[in-house]
Amino acid sequence: MATEANMIVAIVKTGEGAQSIVGIVKAESLAAGLAAFVAQYDPPLTAADYTPVDASALRFDPSNPWRTCDSATGEFTQAEDALALLKATRCEEVDARTRELIAAGFAHDGKVFSLSIQAQSYWTNMFLAREVLAAQGGFPLRANTLDDSDADDIADADEVVSFYTSAVLTVKAHLGGGTALKDAIRAAASVEEVDTIVDER
Repeated sequence: MATEANMIVAIVKTGEGAQSIVGIVKAESLAAGLAAFVAQYDPPLTAADYTPVDASALRFDPSNPWRTCDSATGEFTQAEDALALLKATRCEEVDARTRELIAAGFAHDGKVFSLSIQAQSYWTNMFLAREVLAAQGGFPLRANTLDDSDADDIADADEVVSFYTSAVLTVKAHLGGGTALKDAIRAAASVEEVDTIVDER
């Protein structure tokens, strides 16, 4: 078993038979890896429900890095190497951060508006219907802020374009930033190289 600092610890759901890997962390020990995994959730997960396994020298299938582990023996399916598993985990972390950034909304006229799936659909429909709205006297439109503490009047079709463009460019920037990080992770040739890639968004 690896004993050096920052060993790779795979977390599996405690139970009988084959169990899916649910997480991968780097820590100084199996216990520290399990503690770090459960603590990252709010509220924290129950440690007894999960089993830490030394994954430092294990090999994984690159086409399906989330292979199964027998919780009784700690044996994983033989395939490629742990680098693929770490890459998959880091890409999931990037995706999670991208979702957080998008959920924080976008700014227009000094206020912040939602970028939920429902809101994006509404803003798109508003953009597509802007000329019809203008012809039928549908302006101004009242748009609620992300936290519902305020609202803003969208005066005319031109402001709809400005509003919608801000939303689209915000989503594009977050997705683009995430893709650039994932490209770097995918191109990494070692665990150490993956560890140098930091999501500072």
